[in-house]
Amino acid sequence: MHYKIIAIKRVFSLGYDESKHGEYDRKIMDNYTGRGEKKRERIGKKYQWIALYELAAQMSDNYKIRVNIFDDDSEEIYCQGSFEPHIRDMDTTVVVNQKNSSEKKSLEENKDIHKLFYKVQDSDSKLWVKDFSDIPLIEELIIFHFEKLVDIKFSQSSNNIQKVEKMIEKEREFVLLNGTYEWEGDKKLYKYGEMSSDRKLTISIKSNIISKKHFEKYYNFLKDRKFDYGSAPGSDGSEEYYELYNRTYYWSKEFDYLVAPNEWQEIDNHKFKAMPTIIEHTLKTRDFEAREIMDDAYWSKPCREIFNGLDLKYGKENSVLYDKDDEIICFDTSEIFDVQIGLFIDKNELINFLTEREYTIVWNIFINKIAYEDNSTESISKIGYFDDSGNLIIE
Repeated sequence: MHYKIIAIKRVFSLGYDESKHGEYDRKIMDNYTGRGEKKRERIGKKYQWIALYELAAQMSDNYKIRVNIFDDDSEEIYCQGSFEPHIRDMDTTVVVNQKNSSEKKSLEENKDIHKLFYKVQDSDSKLWVKDFSDIPLIEELIIFHFEKLVDIKFSQSSNNIQKVEKMIEKEREFVLLNGTYEWEGDKKLYKYGEMSSDRKLTISIKSNIISKKHFEKYYNFLKDRKFDYGSAPGSDGSEEYYELYNRTYYWSKEFDYLVAPNEWQEIDNHKFKAMPTIIEHTLKTRDFEAREIMDDAYWSKPCREIFNGLDLKYGKENSVLYDKDDEIICFDTSEIFDVQIGLFIDKNELINFLTEREYTIVWNIFINKIAYEDNSTESISKIGYFDDSGNLIIE
């Protein structure tokens, strides 16, 4: 029997009745409002979802699937788990922290940490966009000193204030593995149908781990090239895993199947390999209201080799990772500081990890200025790495 017929039969056996539900469903279709948030769903569609998942489960238990759905000659294997094929749409491992509308607005506008490092100058836009002498020190953006946060007022709704205060007290240094800083000018322009800033500076930072013996090759490979945020090594999208649950165990079959093939990436025509330092988890749900009540829709985690090498463990949060003594080793700023920057890791722990494995870490830094009034943009790129003494060098 054709699977579509099986699904239709199941919808009616579950209780769908055209005489009861048909008129309502037709009105929904006549007033279709798209796929956006807070839209009403047909009753029949809710039954269809149930039928889809039941049928998918039955088929995956009894039929093989192609490893690469875009290749007709790809190897066929039995389904490895509910993560493949990618149709599950709710991450049951996510910790929901509901905020009211004013608190959400505060989260969106909280740029206090960014302002510690830079303020966009109200100078001639044509000169400003070409002048990169005024940018903040990249070293201070990557290595974060918590004593800088003493005067920052965090949202009182945050459950992490005590954690922040503890890290400030201990004067710990944390290193940014991947992230982005943004600053906008105070002057406003009317563009794209709304008022917005007339200029913006963006500094995007990505990092990769490589074998120490390959550092010189990698350095020479990078220094003669100008990369943007999307084209730097380790930026081919393999660090983004929409199919992976947020708190998936790093030893799981799911992690092996989805992440392991991309952990080390070939660089410069296979001369050596680099490993992106992070993986990204994206909240999986078609429920837009669920997205609204989350602190954010995605979090970064360290790659598996860092996680295992530092013997990390999950806590109660979505992104914070701890050591065996329950000290915070790794966190995403969107959860700890209520601001978007990226994933930070304890500097001393990172350096010890790299030293033990004879690795080094290299940052690709992309700096972009936009002046909307003149419709002009300029960009430069830099490289960062630790020297033998553990000092951060930016070139």
